[in-house]
Amino acid sequence: MAADKKKNGVKKWLSHSETFARGIVHINKGAREALLGDKATSLLMIGVNRIEGFFKKGDIIRIFDEKGKQIGLGKSQYDSEKAELYLGEKRKKP
Repeated sequence: MAADKKKNGVKKWLSHSETFARGIVHINKGAREALLGDKATSLLMIGVNRIEGFFKKGDIIRIFDEKGKQIGLGKSQYDSEKAELYLGEKRKKP
């Protein structure tokens, strides 16, 4: 069934990019609740527990919860090496 609202360009791009995903970001329970809530939000590095794989800034990444279940896709703000350095920081986005 078609959605009532149209997706913006980035959301449409992400929804068709599963096969292009480069890395995996594992998040904690608080980040999961924020991302799956009613209000649109960005993932902050404080909610990231672990990073797998190599990706560059702007690449598609898979987002997994604390139980190992994929909950979505995202667009990285950093490459994987820099994201590793920022793990646990409050004001940084992956």
